[in-house]
Amino acid sequence: MEKQNIRKQVSYSQISLFNTCPTQYYFKYIVKDQTPETVWPGGLFGSAVHLGAEDAIKMKNEGVKYNIIEKELKDNFTYYFRQAKKEIKEKDEFKESKEYRLHKKEFVKSGNKALNSVIQFINNYIKDDYDKLYPEKRYKIPWNKDLDCSGIIDIKIEKDNKVYILDLKVTSDGYKFWWINWNNDIQSFMYDYLIYSEHKIIPEFFSYVIYDRKLGMLFLKNRNIIKPIEQVKEKLNKHITAIQNFRTMEEEEAVEYAKPHKLNCLWCAFKKRCKYKYEDKMVKKIKQIKK
Repeated sequence: MEKQNIRKQVSYSQISLFNTCPTQYYFKYIVKDQTPETVWPGGLFGSAVHLGAEDAIKMKNEGVKYNIIEKELKDNFTYYFRQAKKEIKEKDEFKESKEYRLHKKEFVKSGNKALNSVIQFINNYIKDDYDKLYPEKRYKIPWNKDLDCSGIIDIKIEKDNKVYILDLKVTSDGYKFWWINWNNDIQSFMYDYLIYSEHKIIPEFFSYVIYDRKLGMLFLKNRNIIKPIEQVKEKLNKHITAIQNFRTMEEEEAVEYAKPHKLNCLWCAFKKRCKYKYEDKMVKKIKQIKK
């Protein structure tokens, strides 16, 4: 019996985690450590808004009028939050944060504001003259003989033989998107590759739709450059090659590539297996004194 060749996949989220901390990537995607990860309400906040946006697009595709979509979905954050909670992987643990536990009404109120803003954006910004409109479009495209690139595009619009991409980000750190270096934005390049592989064109329009939870504000960051597919592949190849080389390492060697960071180390599910934990200046000074 021939041994089946199982193709590996790489996505933007994998590249992002690898760039954040290769060791964390090693345990999650190579060793596939089954240590339960903690899921916080803040993380499910964005998932809930995404689920509401997906329903709004489905209704829009069915020709449902704006006032009906708004009536059906408005202020339904609690419903979508529960749906997002149900989708947590069985091994992972949901833990109530202080914000959620002590200020649940404010949490839900904030969620409804985010959900309503996104629904209004979809209805007002995406006009009805499109040819096709896709929510959560999944892709798996060959990169080489052993590897596929994969991704889920939040909103894909096809119009006049052109493709337009909108990627929804629900975050408390919207300031990180105020300025984007489009010459090195790996997520948009990954989507370019996926779209080009299917349509043989680079997306005419790419935009991050940012809902900032702290500001209670939605804004767009439109890409102002379009690179040829050869340059897109070149940019992606640097990251994908680094990951492929890393996959051949043994655990002892992989752990040496850890990038300690306060928040990343605090919430890392694999910190017990890593010897390079974050330490603040005070802890380092105390250790030096003891030595």
